[in-house]
Amino acid sequence: MKFYHVDRLKRLATGQVVECNKEILGLDSLLGYSKVTQHGHFYLREVVPAGTDSNGMSINGALEVFFEAIRLNSFRERPSRFQSLFAYINIDEAIALRENNANNKECPIWEVEAVEYFCADMNLLKFGLNGIDAFSNAHKYWSGDGSKQPLWEYLLVSPITVIGQYKG
Repeated sequence: MKFYHVDRLKRLATGQVVECNKEILGLDSLLGYSKVTQHGHFYLREVVPAGTDSNGMSINGALEVFFEAIRLNSFRERPSRFQSLFAYINIDEAIALRENNANNKECPIWEVEAVEYFCADMNLLKFGLNGIDAFSNAHKYWSGDGSKQPLWEYLLVSPITVIGQYKG
């Protein structure tokens, strides 16, 4: 199936096959897998970006780890965000994501193909106002439920083939 990916890291190329090729030693005993995509490596190993709390973990990193813990506990059949490439089925949504974020304006959009994927509402990917909201959002996300205004993202499972850059 064809999807559209906003390449924030500007690392894709036509004909490339995206795999979980970043190995993190010791991760298998913690999460049940050791190979991750660039997204997984970024949040599990590489960076402490701006917006960190007093303990040094980024808010986005904490959110990713929290959602992965909920997935591991209750939704093991769903693909890990740490092992996925994110995309949209609709080019207009990919363009909107790129245009509505100043950091993404120069990012290319690629047409990609994947056989296996999971669809979830990206607008649920937040903690909310309290702990109950956080658990509720995570369970709705992994259940495939939508918010009042869903933005459907697709978690693509490798292998993912890069068809070509969107030129529209």
